[in-house]
Amino acid sequence: MQMKQPTTMSFAKNIISSTTNFIDKTLDFNLNFDDNNLKQMPAEQIEIFAQQSFSNGYNVLITFTNNQKITGQITKKINERKFILTNKSSNLLQILDLEMVKSINLI
Repeated sequence: MQMKQPTTMSFAKNIISSTTNFIDKTLDFNLNFDDNNLKQMPAEQIEIFAQQSFSNGYNVLITFTNNQKITGQITKKINERKFILTNKSSNLLQILDLEMVKSINLI
């Protein structure tokens, strides 16, 4: 019985360590995250995300180049680079010019 306890403790510590390393490497947990350091998405990626959000009716978080943020759904396409973003909770409509978008995130 005494031989099994150190082996079990070693196994448990190994599992905890492996799980912690996995979470640290794969999940984006940074409690001191500074939104102002958010990188600019490539223009092609912004276009693809905007089109997918429009086509599928996804709720998105849009961060503009001035770090203003707004959530909602892209509900209408004006042209290839402009959309209308609707915030359902406040009934706010905003013209979304992809030139002014820093990032698009799925909510």
